[in-house]
Amino acid sequence: MKTKLWFVLALLVILATIAPQPTQASRLAQTGFDKDKILEDGKITIAWIPKALNNPVFEIGRVGAETKAAELTEAGPYEIEINYTASVASDAAEQARVIEDAIASGVEAIGVSCNDPTGCIDPINKAIEAGIPVMTWDSDSPDSDRFTYLGVDNYEGGKAAADLMKKALPDGGKVALLTGVPGAFNLEERIRGFKDGVEGTNIEVIATVACDDDINKGVQVVEETMQANPDLNGWFFVGLWPLFAERGSMPLWEEASASGNLKTVAFDTLPVELEYLQEGLLYGLVGQKYWGWGYDTTQMIYDTIVDGKQFDSFTNSGMDIVGPGNVDIMAEAWANNDFTKPLPLGFPTFDKDKILEDGKITIAWIPKALNNPVFEVGRVGAETKAAELTEAGPYEVEINYTASVASDAAEQARVIEDAVAAGVEAIGVSCNDPTACVDPINNAIDAGIPVMTWDSDSPDSDRFTYLGVDNYEGGKAAAELMIQALPDGGKVALLTGVPGAFNLEERIRGFKDGVAGTNIEVVATVACDDDINKGVQVVEETMQANPDLNGWFFVGLWPLFAERGSMPLWEEASASGNLKTVAFDTLPVELEYLQEGLLYGLVGQKYWGWGYDTTQMIYDTIVDGKQFDSFTNSGMDIVGPGNVDIMAEAWANNDFTKPLPLGFPTFDKDKILEDGKITIAWIPKALNNPVFEVGRVGAETKAAELTEAGPYEVEINYTASVASDAAEQARVIEDAVAAGVEAIGVSCNDPTACVDPINNAIDAGIPVMTWDSDSPDSDRFTYLGVDNYEGGKAAAELMIQALPDGGKVALLTGVPGAFNLEERIRGFKDGVAGTNIEVVATVACDDDINKGVQVVEETMQANPDLNGWFFVGLWPLFAERGSMPLWEEASLAGMKTVAFDTLPVELDYLKEGLLYGLVGQKYWGWGYDTTQMIYDTIVDGKQFEPFTNSGMDIVGPNNVDVMSEAWANNDFTKELPPAFE
Repeated sequence: MKTKLWFVLALLVILATIAPQPTQASRLAQTGFDKDKILEDGKITIAWIPKALNNPVFEIGRVGAETKAAELTEAGPYEIEINYTASVASDAAEQARVIEDAIASGVEAIGVSCNDPTGCIDPINKAIEAGIPVMTWDSDSPDSDRFTYLGVDNYEGGKAAADLMKKALPDGGKVALLTGVPGAFNLEERIRGFKDGVEGTNIEVIATVACDDDINKGVQVVEETMQANPDLNGWFFVGLWPLFAERGSMPLWEEASASGNLKTVAFDTLPVELEYLQEGLLYGLVGQKYWGWGYDTTQMIYDTIVDGKQFDSFTNSGMDIVGPGNVDIMAEAWANNDFTKPLPLGFPTFDKDKILEDGKITIAWIPKALNNPVFEVGRVGAETKAAELTEAGPYEVEINYTASVASDAAEQARVIEDAVAAGVEAIGVSCNDPTACVDPINNAIDAGIPVMTWDSDSPDSDRFTYLGVDNYEGGKAAAELMIQALPDGGKVALLTGVPGAFNLEERIRGFKDGVAGTNIEVVATVACDDDINKGVQVVEETMQANPDLNGWFFVGLWPLFAERGSMPLWEEASASGNLKTVAFDTLPVELEYLQEGLLYGLVGQKYWGWGYDTTQMIYDTIVDGKQFDSFTNSGMDIVGPGNVDIMAEAWANNDFTKPLPLGFPTFDKDKILEDGKITIAWIPKALNNPVFEVGRVGAETKAAELTEAGPYEVEINYTASVASDAAEQARVIEDAVAAGVEAIGVSCNDPTACVDPINNAIDAGIPVMTWDSDSPDSDRFTYLGVDNYEGGKAAAELMIQALPDGGKVALLTGVPGAFNLEERIRGFKDGVAGTNIEVVATVACDDDINKGVQVVEETMQANPDLNGWFFVGLWPLFAERGSMPLWEEASLAGMKTVAFDTLPVELDYLKEGLLYGLVGQKYWGWGYDTTQMIYDTIVDGKQFEPFTNSGMDIVGPNNVDVMSEAWANNDFTKELPPAFE
């Protein structure tokens, strides 16, 4: 099919291809509208503006937009209407007029694919200034104030093309790349992704040629490259330029492709490409989501207006992979302009209909051997999931549990072959040898049987995923246990198996990274070559050579299988408490050592999930066509004194369905809850700070809600020193412990001074978390606070909005080097990077109000052309009015200041126009969220990361009165409207 329409389409697609990518600076413009005004008539009219009306890919997007609009209208409560409008042909000036006409017609939102990124800036910004939220799709205008850009991730697209090429050339080969205009960012990203994707394989990129987005030149350079490289095995067409030429224009390429000696992967999934693919001249395609340009854009605009949802500056639209398995479905979608049906796999390794025709799925679940109890656990997991799926219907799922008696690669190969011959529909296998598994797995796949690996992988086979533990993260988890076991540090040795084994090396790397920066020193790494007796030997030799050794990390459990008494030096040191050992895996033999106090803690793999999750994943692959990444993280178990009996019981009953409680609880849940009451000491820095009053009410509100919900009564004990004093706060914590509170949430005056009081409370069985101000070296279970780096970036976004043309900005900080302030500064500087905003000075006031006044005024005097300030804290704003005459005068004249926090004094400055915008912490959540988190920790055994992000408030002219009212009434339950109209 080579019509003039497609020739024009080529040019249009090429224009889309060279569209610039979004910058990192995100905008706050999405808040610049009046939600109530937009929704007052119950209708949202969206102008959906493509580059032009003469491009069929935009027709697809239009139908997507209208489909989503109809769905939203039906769901209610608002009617959604799509105003599809554009210039007839791609023209930047005409598109600007189209946007202006849309504004004049009273649309409530705009989604636009920009013909020219620069030419779109003014029209988009005018729309936003008129209170109309705008987003871009397909082609961006990154320097405008659009609230997001929806487009494909070109780097990942290139990697997807590389995956197709590896599939097309399993033995490797010579490949050439065709690009458009050299240096075009999106094309370069596709190339980078492709090259990264084939790195480490036998695929060699021998040439990259450019056609300057010209169809005829594309034909020319492809044929010249074919002539110069008669042994070429593949092409990656980064765009589809030469495919728009007349058939026969590339005889060398067509002949090699038709013979099967040349495999070509191309970007986009247009009908012309689908025809080439159907004829076997293309191997596979990576396509953009044309339908989603309309469907997803409509949903995102709705979410922005109705729910106030915020999006990152770039929103990944995803991509389609098209191959022989779905090319006809894609062609049908184009013919009917209906992309609502899920796209099946482009390269299925099985016939779904054939597998399901008898209503039964038989899965061969093949462990390394039949004589290992961990595989029995997995078998029960597989059978449990199979029973659940069978009961749910509509298909019966059966597990065929089969393996060699002992671990043997050759025997396992025969077991896989027997499973194929027996007619199983799928295989999940733990490979004895990754290389020996390749042919049996691939033979099964060639027979139409999907295969995945679990526990032990065969990465060079065509299995669809590998389910296993992230060994690096497992090593880091072991490091965390060791840090907990040796809080003062010490000398530690590592025992590994076969040196160089990838999984073991990853555990070691994770462990070493995890203890880096602590007082734990790795003094030896010894290997046992996976031999139990050698493991015993090297452990004892290391103990003898290092009598002052404090710890071991057994990267595997080899010597623990030896007879008791085989390692007398290790056992004696462990029993005395002078030696702490952390080991991988959670097998019964290890659980016994742990119960006896000879092991400190264990990091275990999810044996049950090897069967349970594998069965679900195979089912999802066959029935739903679900695709998985090459690696699927199975997660891990942490076992310690607090849950070792539960884990031992799970092994005894072969039932791992019950949730595993904390391995190292710092409290006795039953003791805390025996009276049906939880008393939480909520301890701020001082009693004389109104922000803490806000948090107190939040804490008491949540306590009342939890009490009402039952079954436990929750009480808040609000206590603190009168003024901020670290020593006094330590006594307050001690008094709370003595008073018998069940939990503590504290904002630390001093991180170091808080360590002992917090740890003493924890030693007394009282869980402790910090909020607002942390004590990271204590054993608190989490810290709830603002992400100061992101807060600084948010301040940068406000400054970019305040100074759209850029300008000179100064920063005021407190004590130089204070971590939270430095993070805010770092976030701000990263946020304005790449803009015309220049940070000309950073001055410090040492947290002193008067010095803050002084350095601000001195900076104003030294920089009479200053355009803005970022007050990293609000120190000088507490001074008397008139103390900063230069700053106040310049602010009234148009200088813009963004400040951290949202205290009443700042709100007054903002209402008077002396501040532009504020980035505030969640004072209410300091109490409300802390109370919930403590409850969840005690009652449900929930675990939190060391840092819990509290979020932040953005305050501007549009919501400052609401925030002031919240302060006046000490009621922060109402939703805060957008900051800027």
